[in-house]
Amino acid sequence: ALALDPEFASAWALFGINLLQDLGQPDSAWAALDEAARRPHRLTSAERLRLEAFMAGQRWHLRAAMQASDQLVRERPNDTRAWNGRGTTLFRLRGPEAVLETLDHIRTFEPFETHIRAYNRMVGLIAVGRRVEARQVAPALRNQRERLTLSLAAAALDAAWGEVDSLARELRQEDPRAATFWRAVLLYVRGEVREADSVLAGLDARPWLLHSLAAGRPIQRPARPDTTWEGAVTAALAGDTAAARAELPRLTADTLDYRVESGFWRAALEAAIAWRAGDWQSVVQRTGPILRERPSVGDIGSAVLWIVGDAYERLGRLDSATVLLNELVQPGRRLGFPNTQSYGAAHSYLRQHLIVLLARQGRADEARRHWEIFRATFTNPDPELVPLVEEARRALEIAERRH
Repeated sequence: ALALDPEFASAWALFGINLLQDLGQPDSAWAALDEAARRPHRLTSAERLRLEAFMAGQRWHLRAAMQASDQLVRERPNDTRAWNGRGTTLFRLRGPEAVLETLDHIRTFEPFETHIRAYNRMVGLIAVGRRVEARQVAPALRNQRERLTLSLAAAALDAAWGEVDSLARELRQEDPRAATFWRAVLLYVRGEVREADSVLAGLDARPWLLHSLAAGRPIQRPARPDTTWEGAVTAALAGDTAAARAELPRLTADTLDYRVESGFWRAALEAAIAWRAGDWQSVVQRTGPILRERPSVGDIGSAVLWIVGDAYERLGRLDSATVLLNELVQPGRRLGFPNTQSYGAAHSYLRQHLIVLLARQGRADEARRHWEIFRATFTNPDPELVPLVEEARRALEIAERRH
């Protein structure tokens, strides 16, 4: 189409979106999207607003994305695609409840549940912790790979590892690489760290950040420089605080970026730097406001909860540490939709630490409940990890004797 008509703006837009979302070629994608944006006269009002919302959202200019989305739904109040896009932006601004509210509104004028709406509803339900309801939506997903992927996420967050194993086997037919990642997750859950590391190495991947934190392992950084916010936080947690500080001026330069505007990412990065320096009080102080806002930022959000919980523990505030660790072990609203493979790989190590914390506080019944789950899942630990089992066992025995 572009060969016949280089001014075909909607073709440029579709080309750019496909390059970005399906082919992972951001530089070429943005060049194509910019070509479309330079030709507003060749776009309908709805196409222009949809493009503006998409481009702003991809840049994390969420206020601008909302303005375009609001204008679009005013012009097209019964356009389900417009409302879905608006819901996606609201997810980032307000959290997953906004997606569910949007989908409920769409039902008022379009009762038929399409695949994309079923997918978004399942994501929203998982993110707010309503995973039983999420499983009920799964049969409505016509795409088998997406159904299995979201079902795996729900099962992992519920620590239903037998179900994860079964679903991962099904996923092999649809997405062998993703299924292999889930195999590594299950190995970590059982304590077979050496084998899990080997599986990830075969995928040219490294252990997940949360797993490394929870298991007390060195944090591996990617071979290629990562200049994103995630890369800077990971660098700080890995010990390269100078590199993390050096990235701050560039990362905070775009004041329209909601990650800058909200303050979450700067606070997360500064907390990570303080954590590496052993400045536990600063970790708590820097993260107080962002934890109250209950952000939903995937793997880094989980890492922030971990380092804050660790700081509380080192300050002797075991009750606060336990609250945060319990939210990692049993994810709910605060984490939104975390990286479920990362969460799964960390799960046994998080739960082991929670057992010890609960036991130290004399909460023997709670510790016993988590111990039973831990022993049923951490079934084949590498020899060097056996002391984790003994540490939890001893802590529980002491707590029960005192109880």
